[in-house]
Amino acid sequence: MIRPWLFIAYGLPQEGEIPDQWARLDLHEGQAPLGPHALHLPIGDGLPWPAPFVERLVTFARRQRQEHRPLVVQCVLGVSRSPAAAVAILCDAEGLTVDQALQEVQRLHPIAQPRLAILASLRAYFALRSPLPPPHPP
Repeated sequence: MIRPWLFIAYGLPQEGEIPDQWARLDLHEGQAPLGPHALHLPIGDGLPWPAPFVERLVTFARRQRQEHRPLVVQCVLGVSRSPAAAVAILCDAEGLTVDQALQEVQRLHPIAQPRLAILASLRAYFALRSPLPPPHPP
């Protein structure tokens, strides 16, 4: 458990493994059985995440949180993709930097080691979303 509303899982999803009222975000390649509150974003491990991919991920997670629906993020090993998604979700939900969110995810899910290319993608994405610092007085 990363937060009471955010969980990391790994292994290929099994039918009935996640309660129907929970949301599920699957980040593995291949087909995933989808429930009523599921999103399958297939992507290979170690590939950079394009900004539209990250936007779709955080938008889905934000909607689930607004609806008070716990979210399980799942990939095959639970080492890179699902922890990276949890990092992105924490950045969006709590305003953390990528490094702060990564430390939190690694503290609670010690096997988390998101690939450097994914972390670079998240840093670029959230840097573009950050407000500009106030101008310095002349």
